[in-house]
Amino acid sequence: MSRSASKALLRLWGASLAIIVVGVAAGLGAYLATDREAVIAGVSDQALYDATLAAMSLESVLQKAAAEVGRAARGGGVDAEALRYAAFGIGEAENVYVLDGTGAIMATAYRRLEPRIYGLEGALDRLGSGSGAEARILDAPSEGGKALALVACLGRGDGGAQYAAVIFREASVLGSIPTIGSAKYASLGIRDRQGGEITVIGSDTGRSAPRPTAIGVEVPLARMPLSVVVKGDVDVALRDWYARLVILSALVSLFAAVLVVVFVVGTRLSDQAESAEALRSELDKREVLFKEINHRVKNNLIIVMSVLRFGADAAAAYPEKAVLTLESAIDRVRAIALLHETLYKKAPEARDDFGAYLTALAESLSEAYGRDDRVRVDESHSDGIRLGLDKTVPLALMINEIVTNAYKHAFPDGRRGTIRIRAATEDKGGIYLRVDDDGIGTRGDGGDGPGIGTMLLSSLGEQLEATIERSEARPSGTSWSIRVPKEGRGSPLG
Repeated sequence: MSRSASKALLRLWGASLAIIVVGVAAGLGAYLATDREAVIAGVSDQALYDATLAAMSLESVLQKAAAEVGRAARGGGVDAEALRYAAFGIGEAENVYVLDGTGAIMATAYRRLEPRIYGLEGALDRLGSGSGAEARILDAPSEGGKALALVACLGRGDGGAQYAAVIFREASVLGSIPTIGSAKYASLGIRDRQGGEITVIGSDTGRSAPRPTAIGVEVPLARMPLSVVVKGDVDVALRDWYARLVILSALVSLFAAVLVVVFVVGTRLSDQAESAEALRSELDKREVLFKEINHRVKNNLIIVMSVLRFGADAAAAYPEKAVLTLESAIDRVRAIALLHETLYKKAPEARDDFGAYLTALAESLSEAYGRDDRVRVDESHSDGIRLGLDKTVPLALMINEIVTNAYKHAFPDGRRGTIRIRAATEDKGGIYLRVDDDGIGTRGDGGDGPGIGTMLLSSLGEQLEATIERSEARPSGTSWSIRVPKEGRGSPLG
């Protein structure tokens, strides 16, 4: 079996295993989602049952309290002994208050220091007109805060109407509905028609308060203006479901791990064979790269040799300028070194980016010659200028030559100015480069006859098959334009 066929088979095998794992995981997810909905539905049904049972139990307690208050009021008015007897008959009550028509407390079954009660607005007037008993949530500071109260009219005496308020606290109500108290997943609240509410099971009672949940039911009492609110704690109800989720997830994970191990072992043999072939291919690439490096080193040394030869010829023709000629040759070799430094710092895929190198070259020349900020280098280029190293080096030397000559000769006597470098790609794929200055104009290297710069530009232009034009037609300054054709471009490797 060929290597490509083997890899195709491995990919097909891996895809099949992935489909199996995804299918099993999807089936498990669907099962767990259905199971979770069933559990939540069961919690909702249980909450409804508990709320109904609590409402029936609470209504029984309130009806019993109303009956005891009614017996105590027979004959008109309530004395202290009858009041204590009524409180004794209502075992779930926290206390029993006797109120006058203004809501002021006249007596209590169990002694309290400065007893007060708030929240009876409107209730006494309705009860005085014969509306029977009424239950509501009110504030009884002497009994510990919010409480459930059954308010009933005791009758009218010489001093006017009297009313009884039977006070129930959370603990006393909870004692009458033990089923709710034993349900760990539930919270219980009692709400009246005015919006008042007390929590029988929850944070207000010191018991563990359930976290916020979407499960909750409200069941109204049949004869009293109250309703019982029960909320289910989903996290507690889903504990067994969570356990099943962990176990089934672990089994599916184990199954997937076994399939992965089988697939990995199956691919290792193929990978080993591919590694051997890749190693042979890498060795071939390194050999080609080594030859390419040798070729480029040779080209760079030829350029250096040309620079030194032109310098030697210029030094022979003008011995008095030998030192300047040597410094000029050093500047040109430095341009080659700058190129290789820039290439070394770039990623391999970006080493043919001529625009980035042009920016670095302009910055280097500005630092070398423009330290007093008299002459500024303004460089810009279009995106996507790609040039192989075989052409980057000679073109960079040409730019270095033109800009260096402008720095040295175009701005004498402290003159200020700007050297502009522009580069762009042409429609046919070539490169157009323009260097302008607004100085006094230059003549070659600034000396008599063709200097080393002129000869170097001519030699490099021939190597690039480039067209070089020089113009001094503007009011001041010099303009150079270089066109490098696409044909015969150097190696794209960087």
